Amino acid sequence: MILPMKKSSIILLVFIILLTSCSKIVQEIDWNPEEVPNKLIVEGSISNEPGLHPLSLKRSDAYFSNSPSPMVSGASISLISGSSVFEYLEDPENPGFYYMNEPITGTVNQEFTLNITLDEELDGSSEFTATSAIIEGMRIDSISADLYTNPVIFGDNDSLVLVLLIYGEEPVEFINYYLMKLYRNNSLLSDTIIDYPVFKDIDNGMNGESILGFMFTTTEFSPGDTLSLELVSIPKDFKIFLDGVNQISQPGDPFGFAGPPANAVGNINQGNALGFYYGAFVAHGKSVVVDRR
Repeated sequence: MILPMKKSSIILLVFIILLTSCSKIVQEIDWNPEEVPNKLIVEGSISNEPGLHPLSLKRSDAYFSNSPSPMVSGASISLISGSSVFEYLEDPENPGFYYMNEPITGTVNQEFTLNITLDEELDGSSEFTATSAIIEGMRIDSISADLYTNPVIFGDNDSLVLVLLIYGEEPVEFINYYLMKLYRNNSLLSDTIIDYPVFKDIDNGMNGESILGFMFTTTEFSPGDTLSLELVSIPKDFKIFLDGVNQISQPGDPFGFAGPPANAVGNINQGNALGFYYGAFVAHGKSVVVDRR
């Protein structure tokens, strides 16, 4: 008993000294961040489902700005897919938001190129491009979801274990990267992309399988709820981008020993702009009733 008490006392003393030292250092810092050029931020996608496929353009702001990123208006935007060219039109009531001039369905397994021309240069450029493709993913026949009492092996004691099974055809010729959106009673559980499960089929023994199985601890679903989902096949480079976004969003080491997080590198002009434009193969799971087991 004596030895642990001595160790804990020493650790406490060192911790107090570190806090005191860090406090003095912080007080002496002169915050004068280097001015960084404004960059274009692109957010958008096209899928295998018919639609106008919205796209937004923003401009990055100063590091310490508390205001939303300014929208970028007046751009000319087109999408080239095979021999077809599709034009985007700006929403007159929402500057910086653009939509296809007519509903289109993205061609599966075909590369496409997005071209953006701005009225004014950002970071020395007014021409921006992005290239991606819609990679065929699993075609869902049905899903099932069952709730089980949490055996307290993982998760919170108050949570339940949700076992989700997806039945269909998962392509064997592709290594697929998936993003999953879950709905409870037709309402999306989260509209934040970093909250969506993202996985690689081959890492989970799912490549070419007819059943994909998942297990979640959850407090969101209750017996009698309806569960539905979207399983979205995304390009590999978008998966890497999301990994970067997730790492940036994680709380850092308060003492700064962990180092800076990885950058979320987009596909707009190979880093000359921020954000991502990607192809998405969307499959919908049929709604099921969640039962208690």
